[in-house]
Amino acid sequence: LAEWRRAASALAVAQSRDPRDADLILDLASAAMKSGRKQAALEALGQVWKLKWNKAQLCRVSELYASLGDLARAADALKKDPGAGACAAGRLLDLAMKLNEPRQSQAMLQILLERHPQDIRPQDISNAGLLLDLADAALRSRDEGFARRCVARARELRLDEKELARAAVVYQQLKEYRESLALLDQLVRRQPAQARWRSDRGVLRMLIGDQDGAAAD
Repeated sequence: LAEWRRAASALAVAQSRDPRDADLILDLASAAMKSGRKQAALEALGQVWKLKWNKAQLCRVSELYASLGDLARAADALKKDPGAGACAAGRLLDLAMKLNEPRQSQAMLQILLERHPQDIRPQDISNAGLLLDLADAALRSRDEGFARRCVARARELRLDEKELARAAVVYQQLKEYRESLALLDQLVRRQPAQARWRSDRGVLRMLIGDQDGAAAD
């Protein structure tokens, strides 16, 4: 903590010499936040709105606001027209989901899908529900490649029964029936008394030509 406070003090001196350096202001806000000085971090962030940002800075501003618990301001930052660069949008969404504010998180998701879809990388995301939301959105926009990457990343995580069922539906919509069947097999093993899983598995077995297996389910 003391180290971050010293860093914040040094950055404040540097920023006073170059008040239009957005990266320096963001470094100051980050150091203030990590040293427990939330108000100082917010004040530093307030200064950056007067400047022009590139896309990396835009996402960094949003991420800092989200880290400070202000998802509304984080979403506002994403609406600003950025310059060139790349944005760690997936990491930002992951952080927003951890704050357990569904309405604000969904607002941020919608803004990023509309303005920065190319910056959302499934490998940066560790929230299975978010990945499945993204897969559903990709299917609606007929981006099957992105939907496939999202559900594949979700399978790398520990999925609960609801998430396994959602992933199975995504694979079914992608017409990847054997992948869907593998997930339904997991669900039947976990909840053998749940009739829905056997019924869904029976339909899939029929689709791949396994009539005996379909009849058994």
